[in-house]
Amino acid sequence: MFILLPLLLLATVPPHNPPPVATVTLGNGKTVTVVGPGPVQWADIVVDWELSNLAYSPDHKFAAVQFTFSVAKGYNSAIYLVRPDGSTFRLASDTVFSIEWTSDSKYILGFGGNTLRLWNLNGGLKQLTVSSIDKHNLVGNKIYLEVPTFGSDGCQNGEWLRAYSIPSLKQLSSAPVPFTKNEGCGIQR
Repeated sequence: MFILLPLLLLATVPPHNPPPVATVTLGNGKTVTVVGPGPVQWADIVVDWELSNLAYSPDHKFAAVQFTFSVAKGYNSAIYLVRPDGSTFRLASDTVFSIEWTSDSKYILGFGGNTLRLWNLNGGLKQLTVSSIDKHNLVGNKIYLEVPTFGSDGCQNGEWLRAYSIPSLKQLSSAPVPFTKNEGCGIQR
């Protein structure tokens, strides 16, 4: 009886989807299949990954494939770089909401809630952390971030536009953005 019960419980677990797959065709005509991560245990549930972004470098020599899963109190991301020879590898520290290539096809930018990550084509990583990122705009070799500021009451009381150089992520400038505070904001953070 004790052996049979766990087997019955296992039989009632619904099957999970196979890992997600992305088919990438690079500019040189090479087609590569990228297989994402398999299901993961998150707290008391099993979660399947899904393909969320396939971003080709502007010169179409490389591609970045992003798989994600999201649950009530968690989010994860897996990003794979596809090289011209068809090889792939997963980038380190890849939990970001979105990815974007620089115009020179040399770097991938990843944007999280308060983190900017920059990977080179060998997987090298630079990272910048700010209080929060509201918006971003990539222009040439500069990335502009709109970074909110908050008062002691937890309400947003301002916004700054900060410019950083690529690939150093050195801050070039910072200027306030016109902002109207919501007087009855409560805690918005």
